[in-house]
Amino acid sequence: MLQRLTQQAPKLAEALKNQLTLTQQHRVYRQLLTEEVSLRDIVSIATALVEGSESSKDPVLLCADVRYALRRNIVPSIGGERKTAQRRPPASPRGNAAIASAARPLRTRIQPRPARVIAK
Repeated sequence: MLQRLTQQAPKLAEALKNQLTLTQQHRVYRQLLTEEVSLRDIVSIATALVEGSESSKDPVLLCADVRYALRRNIVPSIGGERKTAQRRPPASPRGNAAIASAARPLRTRIQPRPARVIAK
């Protein structure tokens, strides 16, 4: 992991080495893998680890920081890809006119209320 990060972002790899030991990094990676989080985006993971390690060295908290950084990658893998909605044909023979008339507000007469006098 660290070799791949060194190739892609050498300064970030150096900062990560200075902030966390290899054992701490390994614990975070292992926790992410048990949660089936992909470690493909190593630059985002390392950035989250460097930023999170300034406040805590706890692997559970660091793992939460990484999950938050990867939220756009994690959510589609959990929920699946969105399917686009397809238009259904109109249900009535009148077509869209029936839908348009249903969307119009009802015309009701509003009775004016008498003005209240407030005593001073």
